[in-house]
Amino acid sequence: MVEYKKNFFKLDLDWQTYIDNLNDSANRGEEIKFSQVAFYVTHSALRIKELQPLFDKIKPIHAHLYLSLSNLDETFEPHEDFMDVWFWQAIGKTHWKTYETEQGSEFILEPGDLIYIPRGVKHKVKSLTPRVGISMANE
Repeated sequence: MVEYKKNFFKLDLDWQTYIDNLNDSANRGEEIKFSQVAFYVTHSALRIKELQPLFDKIKPIHAHLYLSLSNLDETFEPHEDFMDVWFWQAIGKTHWKTYETEQGSEFILEPGDLIYIPRGVKHKVKSLTPRVGISMANE
């Protein structure tokens, strides 16, 4: 079942912390995905030391950084993940639509909010503002 937790974990970090993670990934020659100039995904968020208290709560083995410099980004189409996912909103706002039931559910995530999406639940995310978020999985 999809779970939404308002103000799950508050941390006041600025954009630079997340941009540093993006640059670190680039300097290491790691893959950085982007669908447009304004939307980036790295697979190295576990290295962001300031997020360790969050990681201690979720205990992920994978953490991806999603960074959008615009609300015009084209994120992924409605899709299902093959593992349980926790998504923590760090900066900005995102609109989530989940298709767990026939009519679906909608959520607006703001900084500090967390959403849990079980494996196999179709969902779609849209940036409402420039944003940063961390997607985590422990499988």
